[in-house]
Amino acid sequence: MRRWRTAVAGAAFAIGLFIYAILAVALLDFLPPLHWALEGVIYLFLGLVWIFPATSLLGWVARREEM
Repeated sequence: MRRWRTAVAGAAFAIGLFIYAILAVALLDFLPPLHWALEGVIYLFLGLVWIFPATSLLGWVARREEM
């Protein structure tokens, strides 16, 4: 019965990604103006970093429950 895990993970993923995006944009807003290419690299990096916590969240959903 993993249905509850899917619901919890979906809600956590949506809320977490929303907060992460706001923090990433706030971080770049806090920095002094940078060259557009450097900002692009930073946004690319920040856009890929969220994948690592997401994979562990998906692993938790896919894990079999011990009976």
